[in-house]
Amino acid sequence: MKLTQKLLKKHLRYDRNTGVFVWRISNYGRNAGGISVGDIAGCENVVGYIVIRVFNRLYLAHRLAWLYCHGSFPISNIDHKNQTKSDNRILNLRLASKSQNAMNSKIPANNTSGYRGVSYHKQTEKWRARLTVNGREKIIGYYGSPLKASEEYKKYAQHYYGEFFSEATA
Repeated sequence: MKLTQKLLKKHLRYDRNTGVFVWRISNYGRNAGGISVGDIAGCENVVGYIVIRVFNRLYLAHRLAWLYCHGSFPISNIDHKNQTKSDNRILNLRLASKSQNAMNSKIPANNTSGYRGVSYHKQTEKWRARLTVNGREKIIGYYGSPLKASEEYKKYAQHYYGEFFSEATA
């Protein structure tokens, strides 16, 4: 069964201020888990997103919030502006390309320089700043310190990604 805004609103109520979905119906059938009217829908998955089972299919709650508020599923990725994956308030959600979404994320745990977009380049024995733009890697330059490479990276990232670039994650 194709999930539409009308069907979603029949089964779930969404609070735009909290980002929480609540069941409008009771369901005690197989795989329903004893759902009662007023129960909070969904749970957090292993990576921190809220997932909700509707018609025996799992959906990411932020995509359901988009459907609920805008009438259709998003045509691209959804970015959580504040980087909190479980915060599904509609004001915290925005459409984003894959690279925009990645720009507004935390620095990966395996990052050795401590700065986004900066890595040590053995051949030149310098710190390299690089950025992916429209699926293509752009080498910004090679620098004597990771801090200088980071400063240059931030200039380019701000230019290319605008509101999706977050100083806090760079």
